[in-house]
Amino acid sequence: MEKKKVSIYTIAKSLNVSPATVSYVVTGRYNKMSLETRQKILDEIERTGYVPDVNARGLSCGKSRLIGLFLPISQDNKSSNLLLNPFYMEFIAAIEKHNRDSGYDLVLGYKNQDDFISWALSRNFDAVIMLGKFPTEEAFKVESLRMPIIFIDVYADEFSKYTNIRSDDKGGMYSATKYLLELGHRKIGYVGTASRSELDKRRYEGYSIALKEYGLEVDSNLLYISYPDFEGGLQIADKIMEDNKVSAIVCSADVIAIGISHKYELKGKKIPDDLSIIGFDDIKEVTYVFPALTTVRQNIEEKGRIVMETLKEAIENENFERKIIEVKTELIVRNSTKKYE
Repeated sequence: MEKKKVSIYTIAKSLNVSPATVSYVVTGRYNKMSLETRQKILDEIERTGYVPDVNARGLSCGKSRLIGLFLPISQDNKSSNLLLNPFYMEFIAAIEKHNRDSGYDLVLGYKNQDDFISWALSRNFDAVIMLGKFPTEEAFKVESLRMPIIFIDVYADEFSKYTNIRSDDKGGMYSATKYLLELGHRKIGYVGTASRSELDKRRYEGYSIALKEYGLEVDSNLLYISYPDFEGGLQIADKIMEDNKVSAIVCSADVIAIGISHKYELKGKKIPDDLSIIGFDDIKEVTYVFPALTTVRQNIEEKGRIVMETLKEAIENENFERKIIEVKTELIVRNSTKKYE
């Protein structure tokens, strides 16, 4: 015989309390409830093996308890970063860590940029996190979502009316470039990403400011464009070695720097003897490579915490106002840089 499903009404009847009281315990709203009553209900839930019906609860309160996390596949298709750049996996893990006990479930959307609006509207999300680029010419469509939305690392003016959480990208790359200048390097290259995003422009700006402070002009011959992945780093390393114009280089992503370092090793060259190199992100892998990579730390876990705290506030507070939050960066010096000789 099929076991009868336990409901809040079953528990309420067995304990002689109202279904609403049981519901308050299930949803964590028990501030005005006695500890004795709360514990009695929790014990009964454990004894009966009761599992809340999330769909039914969502329909009854007008909430789905779902948060959409959208990571677009860039138009060039080479920047499908979920698998190619470890930063995205670390950041998603950080968001999930700080969402774990919230009662919300994350739904990952890994699709083309143009699918974002239809994807979000079709799933009745309580809120959405947008990680990555979104076409600025379609910014007006975001208003149709009518739900809290947080953009990560977006600088375009078209999105200034929405909550945005980003790192101090300009300041981080400025500190990396300045550190190399302090070590005596003057021929410092910059490796940007093929997407040429607003984020990348901010990091390039930090690089440029540091050079100008030392009386140096930006040399277009020292600028390199790479896909933001390990293979991109391998490929651009050949160009850097062929040109033989730089003694040091800053990269807009750790994964690119790791690829460059690996290719130098394969070619019998040494980091930092033949090239000082600095990355950006401080993903876990930078400590596994040899030599360990000097990089700009974004503090990925802290950023994930801020994202979830801000999003929950936006969901639960009807008067929530747009915020632009900038997370501090920090230069982490390891073994991939040395004084210029």
